[in-house]
This record gives sequence, structure tokens and C-alpha cells, in this order.
Amino acid sequence: MSAQYEILDVLHENPHSNSKVILVRDKITGKEFVIKRIIGLDNPLHRAIFDKEIGALYKLRQSEHIVKLLDYKQGKSSQTGVFEGRIFLEYVDGDTLQNKCSQIINIGDKFNVIQQLVSALRYAHESGIIHRDINPKNIMVTEDGRVKLIDFGICKIKGMSIKGTTFRYATNKYAAPEVGYHSENATERSDIYSLGSVIYFMFTKNEPTVPDNMSTAIKSASGIDPLLKDVLIRMTSINPLNRFENMIDLEISLSPLYKKYLNNNEAYCVTIDSAKFEFLRKNNLVKAGKTNDQLMKEDISSNFTNATVFMEKRVDQVVYIFDGINYSMHCDYDEASQLFKVLQFKRIEAFYRERNKKTYMAVSGIIVFQNSFSAKSWDHNNYQLLNRISDHIDAIRSKKNINIEYTNNYGFWYDFIKIMKEDVRKRAAKFYYDRYEYKNNLLYFTLNKDTYIDAESLSTISVLICETATNNDISLKEIGTFEKYIEDGNIMVIKPTRNSEIRRLPRSGYFCADYRMEIAQYKKQERALDEFQREEYNCHGNLKSIFVGLEAPEIFPNSRTIKYFDHNLDDAQKMAIRKILDARDIVLIQGPPGTGKTNVIVELIRQIRAHNQKNPTVSQKVLIVSQSHAAVDKILEDLDPYVEDVNVIRIGYEEKISLLSREKYSLDNKKKTWVENIVCKSRKNLENELMNRGIDFSSFEQFMIAFDDLQISNRTAEEETANTNIISDFYQKYKIGENDKEFRRLIIIQNWMRQLIETNNIEEYFIRNASIVVGTCSGFAANPFVNDTIFDYVIVDEAAKATLPEMMVSLVKSKKVVLVGDHMQLPPVFDQGAISRADTKISIDDLKNGSFERIFNILPEACKQVLSTQYRMHPVIGEMIGSIFYGNKLQNGVGAEERELDLPSFKNYAMAWMSTSSLPGCKRFEHKISNENGDDSYVNYQEASILLELIKKLDLEIGDKGYSIGVITPYRAQLNRIQREIALLELKNISVEANTVDAFQGSQKDIILYSTVRSSDLPRIGFLREHARINVSFSRAKRLLVIIGDMEFLNNPNIPMNKFPEIIEYMLKHKDSCHIIQYGGDK
Repeated sequence: MSAQYEILDVLHENPHSNSKVILVRDKITGKEFVIKRIIGLDNPLHRAIFDKEIGALYKLRQSEHIVKLLDYKQGKSSQTGVFEGRIFLEYVDGDTLQNKCSQIINIGDKFNVIQQLVSALRYAHESGIIHRDINPKNIMVTEDGRVKLIDFGICKIKGMSIKGTTFRYATNKYAAPEVGYHSENATERSDIYSLGSVIYFMFTKNEPTVPDNMSTAIKSASGIDPLLKDVLIRMTSINPLNRFENMIDLEISLSPLYKKYLNNNEAYCVTIDSAKFEFLRKNNLVKAGKTNDQLMKEDISSNFTNATVFMEKRVDQVVYIFDGINYSMHCDYDEASQLFKVLQFKRIEAFYRERNKKTYMAVSGIIVFQNSFSAKSWDHNNYQLLNRISDHIDAIRSKKNINIEYTNNYGFWYDFIKIMKEDVRKRAAKFYYDRYEYKNNLLYFTLNKDTYIDAESLSTISVLICETATNNDISLKEIGTFEKYIEDGNIMVIKPTRNSEIRRLPRSGYFCADYRMEIAQYKKQERALDEFQREEYNCHGNLKSIFVGLEAPEIFPNSRTIKYFDHNLDDAQKMAIRKILDARDIVLIQGPPGTGKTNVIVELIRQIRAHNQKNPTVSQKVLIVSQSHAAVDKILEDLDPYVEDVNVIRIGYEEKISLLSREKYSLDNKKKTWVENIVCKSRKNLENELMNRGIDFSSFEQFMIAFDDLQISNRTAEEETANTNIISDFYQKYKIGENDKEFRRLIIIQNWMRQLIETNNIEEYFIRNASIVVGTCSGFAANPFVNDTIFDYVIVDEAAKATLPEMMVSLVKSKKVVLVGDHMQLPPVFDQGAISRADTKISIDDLKNGSFERIFNILPEACKQVLSTQYRMHPVIGEMIGSIFYGNKLQNGVGAEERELDLPSFKNYAMAWMSTSSLPGCKRFEHKISNENGDDSYVNYQEASILLELIKKLDLEIGDKGYSIGVITPYRAQLNRIQREIALLELKNISVEANTVDAFQGSQKDIILYSTVRSSDLPRIGFLREHARINVSFSRAKRLLVIIGDMEFLNNPNIPMNKFPEIIEYMLKHKDSCHIIQYGGDK
């Protein structure tokens, strides 16, 4: 046993399964938990027990009535050298039902245990897991009556293939007879038998008799309610087909007993209209052939025995949601009649019911139902229930004020989404028309005189839509595709699409260029925010509470013996991996420039890959997203050497992804390759079979074309006759009879191959079987199969560049979240014009700091790691970046000799400033330029001229040395000028990339030339105040950073947010490696 654990007690030993259960305390954290050791994993039986237990508990982590899996390990024991598995479980402070049973005397307490066991088993069964060993020793009961089901070592997991058999290890007295013959016979009904035996034990204190005598034993037992006896007799029937089919049926049969023994004396009245009964019947939620009255008294009443309830405030009403056994009901409350009225019924799965229990209130009385048209209602306690629900909601809200704090910290993102949706609609090109007519399958719109026509903005693939106001929203309907302008642009011709709704078009009005894709992105983000707000995520802990600092994320420190694949990882990178593996909910990794955050992601993927190879029964699925396609493709490029045997899928439009992603990982290409291989093999087999029958393949293809054409109903008589003749001639030529079954099989194969080429069904297969899915933050969810998938890990790269709504789209799909980014580099990009024009006012600073940085500042040290060694920049540049932007917490991992630049003009220099300060203002000053949209930008002609001269000089000095050069400037007008001038240069040895800093994040160049642009009589520096942009711009340089600009103007500490005085001071202190040049002479 590891020295980090103190052994407190040996709880259980089982020589048959070679296992030992011990209670330990972590010496560092002080937490107590249980370790189940299974020794000798090289034995197939012991391996099967280990794999089944972790496989089951991993899937069942959300149930509050099943013991929680914390972690699991396998390997050789350092003490014995024997290969063993260790399962780390929560410690349940209680005793087994076997020992506790004599203390459970109250009938209500007994049914409380039954209810929790039924809930646990329903959740397990709906998760595809059959326990196979339900007995009192495998049920833990705490002092306050909470129940936990344990020991899934011999369970049966549907869809899981495991070597080794565990069929002899069921506890025979409680096992169903079919399981006694062979455990592989076990079904859900077998667990129901065992549960019936356990309940019998609870009430009689006697162990169950042999299956043949169980019915007699139950009938003759005293102290058991007659109705419960009937249920137990059915549960323990020898024939499995006579037992309850599933746990839902069992719950419904137990519901009158729950009502009798678990509820108080209150009754709550709910009305139902006739349409709701029809919904229940149509969806098979109630038994057929019953009247509405019978349904209310029997099926519906049983479903809502032991219900839970929650109040949800919506835009225009308050809705009360009651969760039942198999379905829930959404109700409103009529103040006048004081009755609840059903708005809708909805089927509910065990997973959602279990999750809802965390926030829903238990309904302690019984719910009675009546028709909505009834003149008189039952005596009820609705008002008391209403008050209790209100108190419950207040208690939840006041509990550390989670919702209030969350709204205060992140509520503005809803305003942001609303603003952006409105702006998309406003920016969409609108075409106003006076009238239209439909002729020759085309629409002719006579445009309003004032409608502006941009002839180049539309093509024949451009879709036009119309807007219709509906219920506080705008409905968008497709009209068709642009065809052409006629009559000097006065009339637009549109070709209606299949989905076109021509009849709904107003006689005059306007239509728009299609903007549905943009709106869909924001709606997707809005839905994710809603899901997060409602706590509909898959992490173990309460992420919402964690995000506001009111709850600490869970960790389980158990990765201290980790073996790293990359032996070059530094200590901070290794610590990042440890923290990720130990975390239960979320980890943030801050990666300053050049610190190898991609190395951390690659190492993590390799660790997960190794885990999946070791533990195929609990294979972990990973989603990797980033804000841009370029960043996503860069991750895949770095991962490529390590995922040869891993199924990786890249989600994204083919034209937007890199060549490597497209050819090796894209979903479309994988589908295409797979289909081509299958069709190629099938075609060869088909050709061989035809050849064996003497049939020419080309003749067969002609036959199939005619055969298919005959199935089309609108063929002309001539076409039908021609096809019939081709088929008849083919049959005669090859002597094929109409009842030739073998030939019909060949026709089916040919049709199957064609359908395979056209089908999309295999897409789901690829995604379900992918270990790693990669895409952009919002784009990955465009695929419905990916959108429905829950991931063990979601890794968000460049997370500081993503907005919180963008991140939320993936976060709600994750069991564990890993955010990798740097809030000292570029923040998300916002349309400041749209935000400033909006009626709702939002702070740009709140938006910039309202996601990664805010979460980073809230999380404890155990759940975040700062990478602290940079490997990109010359130490002089790296030290400058570290001291000015990272508080001297960034050290250098490369020496000066590794980043030396062999150029005469910059020998021994890593930084240079070419200053224009000595030039007169007419030359060195900036010039304001307004673009066609009315936005202001700046250009500095002198700096552009100096920069171009320097580029020509570098071209000569670099020769064949291969140094890469990048030019960055903060202003678009300056960039446009520089790009135009560079394009005119006849460079012989170098190529120069000039762009904005946004385009450079994530990349690097040997030499970076930076034009500051700003210089004037006024102390204003615009974009130069943005520290993140300066940090990213300067940290792209590996060997040399050259700044071109007015040094004296920028060396003004009185300008708010100005970092340049610190940069200049640093350069002056390091004159041996920093060169300051006054344009026209050295200084």
C-alpha cells in the first residue's frame, strides 16, 4: 500500500475473488475512502471482476444510491510484485443491510429503504447494467437511512465483452434460479427476483428459501402488507416471464404502498384536460383500453406516487414541474380555483430524475387528479404545497446565493447574445419590393426604388429569406435562390426552393439575404447557457457553484506515480498533467507565450490513450475544441504522430480545414474511404458471381438502370416500353426465370451498394466509435450525433480567446473540463460597434474578463497551473516579456546561443528600436484615415518607409540562412499600406508575412518587425494601451524583435495603460543586447 495512505480497517476479504476491501485515510488531505484491491489481474476471472466493477461504477456515478467510484489503478504491487487492480470508492459511513436489518423496525423506514433500492436498480438497468448479486451484504445503510448499493464485481454490462467468467459467484440464496444455472442467463428480471428476496428478508428477518418454495413462504409470512405480498410473489416467480418486466412496472405496483406508508395525510389536486389524456395514450405512457377516470385513479396516480416538484419562472408564467416514475407533468397554478392545471406531460429518464432530485422538493402527500371540466374539486392542500414549494425555492436560492452570484458574475452574457442576434438581423441585406408574381416556376419581385442593389453581393447560390414576427420572436422562412436581375435591376428573379413558402409572402414588403447560420450559432450558445444555468451538465460537482467561488471543485490526488511519455516535460508541465488527472470537475492551465501548452495537451491525450488501452471497458472519450479552425488544425498536427491507432474525427466544413485534417481525419473523408472500400469489395464479388453465371457486367448495369426506371411513376409510355424491352431481352439472353432467387439476391446487392453510397447512417457509427472528436467551440455541435454525445474530457484550447457562451456549448457535454489558455494574451474579439449601438449597455471590459480570467481567479491552486518556462524566445526577449507582463514569473528554457542571429546589422542583439523621434512632426506623425464604413484607422508613412528599407536590407543579409520574418502593426490602414508595398518588392531570399496580431497568435517567426504607428502632439496611443496585444506581438519573435516608432512620444508614463516606458527602460538597462537607433544615426 502506498505510503500516502494510512490503513484504518480491513472491511472485507473474499478469497473467491481474491479481493480485499480496506478503509484508508489520505495522510495529506485527511479524507477517508475505501480501496478495493483485486489481486492477480493476470487471472482472467480476477480481471473480469475488476473490469466489470469499474465499468459499471463509471457509468453509474450520477446515482445518489450507488457507491461512487473515485478512481482506479492497475499495475504491479511494489511490495509483492503481483499484478493487481485497485478501485477507490467513497466511504459510506454505515453498515450492511445484513447487520442493520434488525434495527429497521418502523414500516415507513423499511419502505424508505425499498424506495431507494428501486431507484438505484432502475438507474442501473437503464444504464445497461444488471447487478446479478443483490443481497443484504451488498447494500449499505447509513445512520440517517440513506442507502447505497455496492459491489458490482459480477455485474453484467450490456454491449461489453469480457474474458473470464464470474457466474459461480452470485450469492445463491438471493440469486434468481436462472442465474444459479449460469449467470449469463441474468436479465433485469433476475435482479428483480433478488430484490424481492431482500425485501422478504427485511420483513421476516429470515433468509429466502429455495425458489420453488418462495411463493408459499411469502404467503405464510406475518407482518407483510397483503398488497406487498402480491408484489413479492410476482417478483420472485420461478418463471422470469411472470415477473415484472422492468423497474418502472415494479415502481408503479409499489406506488400504493409508498402512498400508504411514506406520505403524510395531505392531498393535492391537479386537473387534466382531454388532450393530455390522448398524449399519454399516443405515447404509450398509460395502459390502453382505460377510461380517463380509470387512468386518473390508477395509472397517473401511481406514476406520481412519491413525486418531486420544482418551480420554474419563465417569461410569461410560473410553471410547476412534478417528476413521476416514468413521466413528469408541467403545471400552472390557477389562483382563483387554487388548482394545479397540467400544461403538458413529458417522458423522463432515470438519469434526469436522479439529477433533478438534487434540487427538487419531495411531495410528501398524495396527488389526486380530476377532469378539468369537473364542477367540484377534491378537498385539497394545494395552498400549503404552494407555500412549501416557495420556501424550498427560497432555501435553494439563499443557499450560498448561488443563482444570484452566478447572475451577477455571468448574467451579462445573455445580454451579449441578445445584442449580437439583433445586430445580425440589422446587418442582413434587405430588399424592399412593391409587388411580385409567380410564373414559369420563378418569382419576379418588383423592387422599391430606394432599394440599394449590390450586383456582386449575390450569386446563384445565395439564399433569400423572409421574416415573420411570432410570439416575441422572428420566424425565418426560405424563399429561394437568387437567379438574376432584369429590367436594369428593377426586378429580381428568384428560383423557389423545395422548402419555399410562397403562399405566406406578403404582396409587398421586404426579404433578406440568408442569415440563419449566424443566428443558429448564437442560439446554440444561448441554449448552452440555459442548460448550464439549470445545472444540466455532466460534471460530478456543481460547476455553477464552482464558477462563482461558492464551492470548491473536487479532486482525488492519486496520480503521484504517473509515468510520462514525453521525458522532456518540465516540472510545471508535469504538475499540469497531475492536476488534470486528479481533478474531478475542472482544471485551468495558463500557458504564457512559448511555454508548451500544446505539449501538455499532447501528453494528456497520450495518457488517456494509455488508459483506454489498459481499461477498454471504461474507455474515455475526448472532445478537443478551440476558437478557430487554424488552432484546431494545429492541435491535430501536433497530435498526429501519437494517434495512429486511435479513432480521431475532425468536425468541420471541408473548405475550412487543413489538408492534413481533411485527408486523414475529416468525417466526410473517413465515410467516403470506408464506403469506397466496401463498395469496391462488393462490386468485385458481384462481378465474379455474374461472371460465373456468364452475365456481362455492363449488360447487368443497363438492366439495373431500366429496372430502377420502371419504379418511377411519371415515365412516359415510350420510356416504359423501352425499359420493359431491355429487361425482357436481358432475361431471355441469360435465361433467367422470374423466380430466380439467386439473381434477385444480386439485384439486392446492387441496390444495397447504391444506397450505401447515398446514406448518412454510417456517420453515427463513426462518431459513436471515435475516441477523440475535434472541432471549433461551436462548430462541433453542428453534427447532431456529436451534439448528443457526452465526453469524459472536454479540452478547450485557446480558451481565453473564446467567449463564455462559446465555451459553454462544449462544457455542458463534459464530465471533466480542461481549459487551456492565457488571459494575458488576446481576449475574445467583440464587435464594439454593435455593442455601442445597442439599447442594452454592456461593459467591454466585463466581456473581455468575463470567462477564462474570472474562472482562473476563482479556482483554488489544486485546480489550476501556470506553465512557467518559455522555450521560444531569445532569453533577452523572454525576460522582457516575463518581467513586464508576468511579474517575473516566467523563466527561460533556451540559452542565447540557441537563438543567436547571424546578421551583420544585428550582431549580438535580440531587441532593437528604430526611433523616429528626431524627425520633424510633419514626417513622423500619424495620419487618420476613414474607411468606407466610417471607421477610423491610422497610417504612418515614415514608419512604413523605414520598415520597407529594413526588409530589403534583411533580404540581402539573410541570404540562404532561412530566417522567417513577420510584420505586425496594430492598425488596418498601416497594414494595408505595408502589404501593398511588400508585394512590389523584388525579394530574392526571404518571404515576409505581414498581418494583424490576431492572425499571429499561436505562431512564431525568427524575426518580428513591429510598427507602432501612433505619434502626435496629443498623448493618445489607442490600441497600444492594450497589454495583451503588445504581449502577443512581441512574444512571436524567436531571435530578434525590432520596434519601429516614435520612442520619445511613447516613453510617456502619464498616458494611462502605457507599457512602453517599461519596455524602453528594460532596453536601456540591457544595452549589450538591446540596440536603440535614432533614424539617421545611432544613439
